[in-house]
Amino acid sequence: VTATTAATFHKDFSIASGVTLAGTGILNYEGNNTQNLNSVGKTFTSGLTITKAVGSVFNLSAAFSGTAITLASGTFTTNNFAVTLSGLLTITSNTITKVMNLGSSVVTLTGTSATSFSGSNLTLNSRTSSLVFSNASGASLNNNTNSNLTFYNVSFTGTTLSLNITGTNTFNNLSFTNRTSVGGNTVVFAANQTINGTLTDSMELVIYVQIRQQQVH
Repeated sequence: VTATTAATFHKDFSIASGVTLAGTGILNYEGNNTQNLNSVGKTFTSGLTITKAVGSVFNLSAAFSGTAITLASGTFTTNNFAVTLSGLLTITSNTITKVMNLGSSVVTLTGTSATSFSGSNLTLNSRTSSLVFSNASGASLNNNTNSNLTFYNVSFTGTTLSLNITGTNTFNNLSFTNRTSVGGNTVVFAANQTINGTLTDSMELVIYVQIRQQQVH
């Protein structure tokens, strides 16, 4: 199946085992009903945009691997399945109610940018999830006018790092690992950050942290 242009779905979406996915047309999931996506181990070459009615849910029914997921409205629930993206996990900058339920999922982003949580009216239920940014350079985490987001475990494992963490956030554990050289690695905390567990730089490299009249608790 080749997605050359954008396509819109209002029902459940399941892929047959013999189907190969291709193309980069955006796949839009809309409507006021509950939708389930079963990718049966296939890698999506197209980005997914979730534009559900407020209170309506888009569920994963299996582990998901693809390019990008954008939550524009409604509720996105991972159902504890692993999520691997080569691009971005993005919250659209708008005022529509949005809910993201991560459960115990391990969400891995392999691209060169991290992710941006933008716009107001976002509820982030991180539970015991892990966000792993394996190649994050020139990235930002949480550019949210709502702020006050609570993450669970967040780790940046790329060999180089230039990161802005904006908004007021709470973490269980926050870690920076695997960098290969001293210097040139910066983390900017642009607002108050609370870490209830451990802040880790396991490579014991120099990391420049600029705190703009804020506090790290």
